[in-house]
Amino acid sequence: MTAADCADVLVVAITPRTAAGDIDLAGIRRNVTHLVDNGARFLMPMCGTGLVYDATLAEFEKVTAAFLDAAGDALVVPGIGPGYGRSLEMVRIAAGLGVPGAMVMPIVGPASAKGKAEGLRRITEGAGFPVILYQRRLDIMPVASVIELCSTLEGVVGLKYAVDDIETFRRLVAGAGGDCAMICGMAEDPSIAYL
Repeated sequence: MTAADCADVLVVAITPRTAAGDIDLAGIRRNVTHLVDNGARFLMPMCGTGLVYDATLAEFEKVTAAFLDAAGDALVVPGIGPGYGRSLEMVRIAAGLGVPGAMVMPIVGPASAKGKAEGLRRITEGAGFPVILYQRRLDIMPVASVIELCSTLEGVVGLKYAVDDIETFRRLVAGAGGDCAMICGMAEDPSIAYL
C-alpha cells in the first residue's frame, strides 16, 4: 500500500453478523464480491469504530481473512486497535494473513500526546507494512506531532483526519501533505468543507 493507493475511494466495509451474533462469512464474501465487481479497489474491514472495537481477536482474524479471500486484486487494509497492546496483537495477525497495510484506529480513553506518538511510532516501525494514522483528537495528536510522524516514519502513507477544524487540516496538509495521503471519511463532520 502506498500513498498513491490512498488517492481512491477507500471503502469502509461492514462486517455482517448472523441473528445469533456470529460473523457471517458468507455475507462478507457476498459483500466483497459485490464491491469489487462494482469497481472498489481499496477495502477497509474493521475500520468502522463500531466494528473493530467490538470484535474479538479471533473475529478480527476471520473477517480479515474472508476479505482477503474474496477481494482478488483489491487492497484489503484492516483497522487495528484501539490501544497499543491490541494494535500490536492485530499487527501480528494481519501480517500473518499478508495484508498490504492497516489503519491504526483512534484511542478510546485517557492518553498523552507523548505516549500516543511513541505508541504510533512503535506500531508503525514494528508492523512490517504501511499504515494509515487516524486523527480524531487534537489533544493527544497535536499538529506538530502528526506532521513529525507523517514526515519521519517511512511506514506512514496516510492520515485519516476526523476533526472538525479545517484550518488545522490545512496546517497538516502544508506540513505533511507531500509525505502522505490526506483522507477524510464522508461520515466525518468536516468532510463537506474538504469537497
